[in-house]
Amino acid sequence: MALWSATVNGASVVPVTDGAANLIPLPQHGDPNAIMTLDLKLASRSTDSGRVSVAAPVVAAPVMLAEWKLEPDTQQRLTYSKGSLTPVGGISDVSGFAMVGRLFAGDQSWAATQRVLAIVILLAATLVIWRWAAQPGVERFAHRHLLGGLAGITALVMAGAALAQLASMLQDQRMDPPRDLSFLIPVQQAGTALNVEVLNAPDKITVGFIWPVLLALVAWAYAWVSDRASFKTGAVLAGWLLLAWAALRAPNGAPLFLVVFVCYVLVNTVAPGLRRLWQVPHGNPAAPEAEGGAATAVTGFLLAGLVWINTGCAGITTDKGTDASLPSANEPALAETVAQDIRIEDKFAIAKATIRWPAQKGQSLPLLFQPAVLTRLSYPSNSLQLVQSPTTKEKSAAQQLLALKAGVYEI
Repeated sequence: MALWSATVNGASVVPVTDGAANLIPLPQHGDPNAIMTLDLKLASRSTDSGRVSVAAPVVAAPVMLAEWKLEPDTQQRLTYSKGSLTPVGGISDVSGFAMVGRLFAGDQSWAATQRVLAIVILLAATLVIWRWAAQPGVERFAHRHLLGGLAGITALVMAGAALAQLASMLQDQRMDPPRDLSFLIPVQQAGTALNVEVLNAPDKITVGFIWPVLLALVAWAYAWVSDRASFKTGAVLAGWLLLAWAALRAPNGAPLFLVVFVCYVLVNTVAPGLRRLWQVPHGNPAAPEAEGGAATAVTGFLLAGLVWINTGCAGITTDKGTDASLPSANEPALAETVAQDIRIEDKFAIAKATIRWPAQKGQSLPLLFQPAVLTRLSYPSNSLQLVQSPTTKEKSAAQQLLALKAGVYEI
């Protein structure tokens, strides 16, 4: 790494080379307790543009607080690979797997589990009812055929409602993948080398998320031309699994996984069940006459069970304003890191703060209380909103940021 230029308190200085070390001349006859601003311009070249190694200059004096912020070029994204440091807030994972993990490990885990159980039970009830309504001896449009078909459709609609609620909960776990990386070292010892390696990739979905889809197409093509029933079934199932895996590997891919699940259910459950119902023949004199009463009793029992399940699901509200497991817009949050630079001028204290906030959707972050005055604020306006909190008896009115989307923000 080469040292291009250096400034001390805004004035340019000429670095002096002493063997392998670069010495920076400092002002003479100055206050030894005064803080000096030292700006260095360094340059180095990586042999691979997609994998960049970054190293901090090794200094001969301890550093109380060292902070790195690596920013990519336009339409590029940096991803942490390895190094002696780890990003502030840990290594970000915005895949569909991480979305599902956050949902079932957070405050909404029980509500999400209820919806999953409701979907499984209702889909199983649909299969059982339709199979019962299309058994040999049943006449098309007879009492048993009609009630079984309607009961199955009712269960299917209820499963769709539970699935929509689950999709809404997964959307709340959505996180925008960070384009840059930040590192914070409380104390850097003298002579300590700090380095990280990052992946420099285009800010778009690459073939790394698509190749399982290509394998799924290959598996389905093999199932199409294969004559062996066991191989055909295995290839079809492998294709669906590869498609689901591709969805979960994609950034924020959990809702896409639900789309794959819906397609699988429609192709392998709903379509065959409806086809079997439609193929029930007209008039069948061989059908027992007493079966109508049994059909009515069984269908009534199944409908009662569906009503009971629906009642249980109805207690799970989808109104985000009344769901206690979701964060309220008035719920204050805590910043992960706050770096402040305060300057005293006459009777005023002028401060500049850099805040890193891992926000959940709906959380609010208090910024300033009166009599402090906010002069300038830089934040992503499409994800955060500056609002005024009401005045209370305990404290003056405060300015705060409201998170419209979940994510990690630099403010």
